[in-house]
Amino acid sequence: MAINYQKETNKLKTLEDVKDVLIYLRRSQGDDLNILEKHEMEAIRVCEQNGWSYIIKKEIGSGDSIDDRPVMVEVLELVEEGRFDAV
Repeated sequence: MAINYQKETNKLKTLEDVKDVLIYLRRSQGDDLNILEKHEMEAIRVCEQNGWSYIIKKEIGSGDSIDDRPVMVEVLELVEEGRFDAV
């Protein structure tokens, strides 16, 4: 899990600071759908176990570059806005 960088204090947040998590799941067209579901279930389990709120963003069969991944672009914008403590 990536922990967000606190710009105002120049410190990384610790797990104790995490409250809001963005779960980003990506599956290439050739990947098994069950793998994505397993990753989703595990990410949800970790969030619920730690009492973190979360939202899920999924991307399936997107392109090789970030510009061709609209959900990834949205995720990067949300992270830049500081809306999540971890991804």
